[in-house]
Amino acid sequence: MAGAVPGPGRNRVVVGGAAVLAVAAVVGVILAPKLFGGPSDPGCKAYANTALPAYNKTINDLNAQAPQATLDTDMAAAITDLSAAAAKAKASAATSALDTLLAKLKTVRADVARGSVPTSTVSALTADSTAADNAC
Repeated sequence: MAGAVPGPGRNRVVVGGAAVLAVAAVVGVILAPKLFGGPSDPGCKAYANTALPAYNKTINDLNAQAPQATLDTDMAAAITDLSAAAAKAKASAATSALDTLLAKLKTVRADVARGSVPTSTVSALTADSTAADNAC
């Protein structure tokens, strides 16, 4: 048969195809809830829909060294939205992560008002943001 893969080569193609399908299935199981179902916890929904965009805007302001008035407005919105998300959270992991991120953002707000945000605070804020993302 012309074009057929002989013996051992055919086995490698079959094994390779099965491996690709297995990886695709694992990726699908991991991504499907995020793409189609979204977070099920009400606090996580609020975090994803309003708090996270407000938080990201605040981080962009900090990185761009935005004017103080802009930073104050955006940071106040992020704190308000994170407070609301934390209050709505039902899962203990989500509540804890959102409360921790909120507390750290309030610390950053106080540091900004004093004129300087320590590097350790920025690192902790980044870690807390990642923890909130993972919890939700």
